Amino acid sequence: MSYSILIVDDTAILAEAIADMLRMEDLRVTLSSNGLEALAVLEHQRHDLIISDLRMPVMGGIEFIKRVRKNDSQHRTPIIVLSAQAEEASKRECIQAGANLFLTKPFDEQELLSSIKKFLDERQS
Repeated sequence: MSYSILIVDDTAILAEAIADMLRMEDLRVTLSSNGLEALAVLEHQRHDLIISDLRMPVMGGIEFIKRVRKNDSQHRTPIIVLSAQAEEASKRECIQAGANLFLTKPFDEQELLSSIKKFLDERQS
């Protein structure tokens, strides 16, 4: 089964690097540069997991997560936040908004991959 991942990050180079890593794992990837654009994508295409930055123009990660959690068709989709903001308050705010995991940039690629696989395996069972 091929899973679909939505990456929401305004740093194109980082988003493409993550996308390339995931494509090597045979995952389908869609890129969005902010939360508002990502919500539009989610209206037309279902994803199995979302990776989101926290600080982005137009709509940031917290508002995006809250809106995803209010959407009936995506409210259970796992969300991983990748952010350079390492403060505990930021982590807590993300989890309270509905994120499943918060990883600090720079992140460990193997930790990200194993977390993605764990969430996708849980969805399948």
